[in-house]
Amino acid sequence: MPCLKDPLLFFCFRVTLPLLVFAAIFLPQETAHGQTETPVGITVFFLDSELEDETAQWLQYGVPLAVALDLSQDPALDIRTVPMFPGRLRRMGFPDLVGVGYSSGRFITRGHESEWFVLGRVSSVGGTIGVDFELHPARLSIGSSSERSFTGEDALPLADEISTWIRVGIGHSPEEGGSLPDRPLSEMLTDDAHAFRLYSEGIREALVSNDEPGAISAFEGAVEVDPGFVLAQHALSEVYADLGQVEDAVAALEAAVVHLDRLPERARFRVRADHQWLVEGDPEEALRELERWADRHPRDVVAFHRKAEVLSEIGRHDDAIEALGLAFDGGSSETRALFRLGDPWLERGDTTAALKYYRTFEGLEPQWKGTLRSLAEADRAAGDLERARGRLQMLALLAPTDPQVWADLGVIVAGLGDPGAGFSLHEEGLARAETPEDRVWALENLGEWSISYRRSA
Repeated sequence: MPCLKDPLLFFCFRVTLPLLVFAAIFLPQETAHGQTETPVGITVFFLDSELEDETAQWLQYGVPLAVALDLSQDPALDIRTVPMFPGRLRRMGFPDLVGVGYSSGRFITRGHESEWFVLGRVSSVGGTIGVDFELHPARLSIGSSSERSFTGEDALPLADEISTWIRVGIGHSPEEGGSLPDRPLSEMLTDDAHAFRLYSEGIREALVSNDEPGAISAFEGAVEVDPGFVLAQHALSEVYADLGQVEDAVAALEAAVVHLDRLPERARFRVRADHQWLVEGDPEEALRELERWADRHPRDVVAFHRKAEVLSEIGRHDDAIEALGLAFDGGSSETRALFRLGDPWLERGDTTAALKYYRTFEGLEPQWKGTLRSLAEADRAAGDLERARGRLQMLALLAPTDPQVWADLGVIVAGLGDPGAGFSLHEEGLARAETPEDRVWALENLGEWSISYRRSA
């Protein structure tokens, strides 16, 4: 009996699979010599739009996801996309997950400790797609901003071109990559433009509109056109499982497994492991698959994280913590990577699990500001604003010139019932900012907060 018939595992299937391919593909991969480098982080946001034709809104979601997938082939890049942090965007006032401007984009990017972020605007006129892309450093000390306009009739070749431009802009030119893989998106996704459009529409229906029947219709259309479209099959299985359509969910996931050769190796490990666990009902074989993944990529934190998730779901909590410990070799970068294992749980709304992971590694670097910031965000999500305020006050002592800290503290204080004091803390952040980029960000953020403050007064 497939374990998808278990109501608890329906929940597991629903909450784990949205991040499955995005996390497994977009996080840093091994180099050709089997060693991981310290990755350069890039956060790719969905696009703003001047589209009068609502039927073309899929481009706002499809183009950046395609760009992110193409960038993920570079093992020296750590790609983050909106499906990894939709909750945070909604909490910041972006219900459709689009329209993020420079100030908000930089705020989120610095919170992720990424070095770069990508924004843009898309249009479509007479069958021609136009995209204005912006590449920005999270800190001016690592580079300068650049902009470029792209036009084309097919979204995927356009995304290939955009990702090449981004890699050149951050100093990771594909020509310098030697034997690094650089497969066209038509090989990894689909070579049918209409199938990709349907898939993108399905992503929007599922992620933004929460319209499951609409998402199913779009994903079914995509796999009807191209049965080997792995990500569309995978997304279809997720929505079917959410609706309780077990046989359809199993069929779609099994169809995805058949065409795994389209995906990068690490994603294939994870899909196979989930197939064993969720379809075959064999968590032990799933764990063996994850062991093979970890053996193949011994510095890949995601492999250990996924193993810990499976162990936790079947009640082996001590083994889960041990699995996380195996990924830690005492280095600062590994500590911080492991600390981020709490992030997906926070996005899913499981603040208890998020705090468990955060606190497990809190003692390793207690004064690392990322520790306090993540704990404060988890406390805020859990409704414990007083504890969040205490953590941010400590962080303000450690990083007194970081305007983002004061802005975060201002939001918490306002939430505790004193918006005037919250506004003053935003002003404090502007006054303490030392670098030109921090002052620009603080000024823009203060302007946004002023509007909100006047509305609430």
